[in-house]
Amino acid sequence: MTAMEEWGPIFRRVVDGGGDITDIARAMRAGAGSGSLIWAGRALRQEFGLTVREVVDVIAWAEAPESDGDEEVLARLRSEVRTPLR
Repeated sequence: MTAMEEWGPIFRRVVDGGGDITDIARAMRAGAGSGSLIWAGRALRQEFGLTVREVVDVIAWAEAPESDGDEEVLARLRSEVRTPLR
């Protein structure tokens, strides 16, 4: 399980390495544990300024492992998260 203070730097490395919101969602899934997706959502808001709705969309994707390889679902996640990751 990823600790609360580790999420922001993890997300920053993903984005600095050329990743997008689906790569962040995959990182969230990989580091998920009891309550850690809530911490990850908080880090998304702090690090990139995502809206609450966008954070909920990313958490929902991270909670649904069957959606990982579905390009339609990935495209929808990309379109739902409009806040630029900088």
